[in-house]
Amino acid sequence: MKARGWTRFWFLVVLLALAALVAGCGGSASAGPAGEVVLDREDMGERVVLQEGQTLVITLEANPSTGYRWDVVDAEGQVVAQAGEPEFQSSAEGQGNVVGASGIQVLRFEAKQTGTTTLALVYHRPWETDVEPLETLTVEVEVR
Repeated sequence: MKARGWTRFWFLVVLLALAALVAGCGGSASAGPAGEVVLDREDMGERVVLQEGQTLVITLEANPSTGYRWDVVDAEGQVVAQAGEPEFQSSAEGQGNVVGASGIQVLRFEAKQTGTTTLALVYHRPWETDVEPLETLTVEVEVR
């Protein structure tokens, strides 16, 4: 391969490495539609970096027929704000509404302004105020 070919080759290698580095910022988060950053259980406890106006989507296993749901208990509302109500996607999709089916609860947050906050999520029955949550997960969010 001539010198010019090697130069192009290394340029592409560096470009791909840079793209991988940029895509990897914020843990193992994946980019969703329209620049959404999507996190799941494996990303909890990590740090994610967002740009102002970007949407953070958190997807966690849930079964609302048991009365349990994921709720936000701690977040700096000036840095990120919950966008809309949580959604539930049944694992029995395509089979109609199956009573008692588990699935995925989807929570969305909008990056409002620069800063850092920790989102704390609890899996609990909201009416059981004197009972510890079944599970608590956190993720640190930095908005640039």
